[in-house]
Amino acid sequence: DWRAAIPARMSNNLRYYSRRAAQLGALSFRQAEAANFDELFDGLLRLHRARWETRRQSGVLADAATQQFHRTAAAGLLARGCLR
Repeated sequence: DWRAAIPARMSNNLRYYSRRAAQLGALSFRQAEAANFDELFDGLLRLHRARWETRRQSGVLADAATQQFHRTAAAGLLARGCLR
């Protein structure tokens, strides 16, 4: 069970923010795999951009080179079974 691998504080945060997100609409969790990695990573970038646009700031992932670095690093972690 993946929940057993999550530290207690992170698990508490996950439950709290899951409840908050569910109040806004349907909520689902998907595990990253090679077949859906690009879709999920693009979603992460969209969420990051949307969050920082509300503050009228660009956020740390606004730069294309930074995005590519994180995409490459995350893909490498996924390939090694270490992506969380």
